[in-house]
Amino acid sequence: MNKLHPTSENFYRILVQQFLSNVELNGWEVLKSALLEFVGLKEGPAHSTVTLHDPGIRRTRHSQTNEDWEFMLNVMLSEVKGGTFGLPLLDNLTIKEQQRSQTSPSLNDLTEVVLQVLHLVYSEFQLDVHTSSLCQKLAELIHHIAHSSGGFEEYVNFYRSYHAHLGPLTTQTQTLRYLKPGSKLVEKMNLALNERKFTSLSDKILLAMVTLGVDEETMTSLPVGVQLPLLDVLYPAHCNPPPGLPPSAYRLVHRFPEDKRVEEISHMFATSKPVKIVVNRRPEMSDAEFADQEELLLFNKTKRTMAIPVGRALFTFSTFRPSPRDPIVIPDVCISGKALPRGNTVKLDLDIPAEMIHWSEFHSGVATGLRIDPLLSDIDSQWIVYNRPQDLTNKHAGFLFALGLTGHLKKLSSRNLHDYLCQRHKFTSIGLLLGLGVTNKGTQDETTTKLFSIHIPALLPPTAVPLELDHLVQTAAIAGLGLVFIGSAHRRMAEILLDEIGRAPGPEMDNAEDREGYSLACGFSLGLVLLGMGNENLPGLDDLKLSDRLETMSS
Repeated sequence: MNKLHPTSENFYRILVQQFLSNVELNGWEVLKSALLEFVGLKEGPAHSTVTLHDPGIRRTRHSQTNEDWEFMLNVMLSEVKGGTFGLPLLDNLTIKEQQRSQTSPSLNDLTEVVLQVLHLVYSEFQLDVHTSSLCQKLAELIHHIAHSSGGFEEYVNFYRSYHAHLGPLTTQTQTLRYLKPGSKLVEKMNLALNERKFTSLSDKILLAMVTLGVDEETMTSLPVGVQLPLLDVLYPAHCNPPPGLPPSAYRLVHRFPEDKRVEEISHMFATSKPVKIVVNRRPEMSDAEFADQEELLLFNKTKRTMAIPVGRALFTFSTFRPSPRDPIVIPDVCISGKALPRGNTVKLDLDIPAEMIHWSEFHSGVATGLRIDPLLSDIDSQWIVYNRPQDLTNKHAGFLFALGLTGHLKKLSSRNLHDYLCQRHKFTSIGLLLGLGVTNKGTQDETTTKLFSIHIPALLPPTAVPLELDHLVQTAAIAGLGLVFIGSAHRRMAEILLDEIGRAPGPEMDNAEDREGYSLACGFSLGLVLLGMGNENLPGLDDLKLSDRLETMSS
C-alpha cells in the first residue's frame, strides 16, 4: 500500500512533541480540541461516554483536501525541530482497503491515520517511566475518536480492555489489525537477528537493540517489567562481550548497573548479627518508657529473625559443593539488638518460650544442610563426624535432618549413628530420626525399624523396660516410622498406630499439647502407611474397622 502524503512518520514525530509540550500545560485541551475538530468531531463528555447515534457528536461527512491536511501539519511544524522520543519509528502506517495514489484522502482515511498515530504515541509512552502517567489522558482521547467515528471497534475494545472506566467490551476482539511495522524496521530486525557471526541469542539481541537505536538512556527509562527481562537476556554479553560488535553495543553492556539482588537478599537473610533498633524518642517519654519501646520493637524483629532460616533454605537450596576439608559454618540466630545512634545492646526481658529459639536454631541448621548439592558424592560418614561440634547443638541437629532430606545421611555409619543417639540430645535425636525416615522412605528397612522401636514404647516387647524419652523424640520416631512404611498397608504398623491415636496419655506426656502432637503424628503416619489404598484395597485389615474407629475418635 502507498504512503500517505505527508508521511505519517512526520505526523507521528510532530504529535509526540506537541503532546509532551502541551499535556503538562493548559494547552492540552487546545491540542485535544484541535485533533477532534480535524477529524470532524465535537468535544464529548468525560471519559468519552458518547453514543454512536447521538447526532450532536457525530462528525459531519464533509470532504477534506490535501490543503487542509498540510495546513495543520505546517502549524504543528512551526515550532518543532524534529527528533523522536524513545524507541524507533515505524517506517509507514498502512491504510485499509483504499489506494492512496492520486485521490485526496477522505475524512474516514484521515481519522484512521490519526488513530494509528495516536496509538503509536500511547504505546511509546507506556514504554517510558517518565511518560507512562500520561497514558490515561491519551487513551480517553483515542477511545472518544474511535467510538464516536464508528467502524473502529478494535480500538474501542482495545482501550476498554485496559481502561475499564471507558465502558464494557462490545466484542471479544481486542487486537488491532491495522498496525503493521514498516519494511525498513523489519529489515533491520531480521538482519540483526540473523547475523551469522554471532551464535549466542544474547549477542544477537544486543545487536538488534543497538541497530534500533536503544542506548543506556532508553534502557533506564523502560518500565521494570520490560527492563529486567532485557537485562537478564543480555547478562551473558555483559559478562563476556563478543568481538565484532559496534562501539555503541559495548558502551551499552558495560554501563549496565551491576545486579545487586543476590547480594541484597543475602544480607536480608542474615541472622548472626544484632538487628538495628531505632526508636524516635518523644520529649515527654521517660527512660523506662523508651526502654520498653525499644524492647517491644526488638521483640517484633525477633519474630522475623526466627523465621528467616526457612526463607534462606529456599534461597540457597542446592547451591553449595563443600570441600571435604572445609568445615561447615552454620549461622547463629541472634535475638539481641543494637540501638541506634547510641550503639548500646538491647536484650529481650520478655518471656519468650525457649522452644521458639531452639527451633529457630534447628531451622538454621536445616537451611545450611539444604545448601549442599544432593548429587555431591564427596560426603561420607567421616565428613559428617568431622563437622560435628564437641557439644551437640540444635543447629547441628537441623543440619543432620537436612542431610536426611538430601539423601546424604544414609552414608552415616551405624557406629556413628549409635554414638549420636547415646548423647540423649533431644534435637539431635529428632533430626536423626526424621532424617532416617526420609532417607529410608518406603523401604520397610528392618534395621531402621528396630531403631525406631527403641524410641516407641508401643513397639517394644511386653517385658522390655521403656527408655525415658522426651515426648518430642517419640513423636519424631512415630513420624519417621510412617515414612519408612509409606504405602505398604503393613497390618502390624497400622494396628499399632491406630491404637496410639486413641491411647490415653501416660505420665510421660506432661500436658495436653504434648499429647495432641503425638496423636497428630500417629494419624499422619497411619495415613502414610495406608497411602493410596482406600476402602477397597485393604487386604487383611477389614477386622480393624479403621473407618469406624477413626470416626469415634474424632467425635
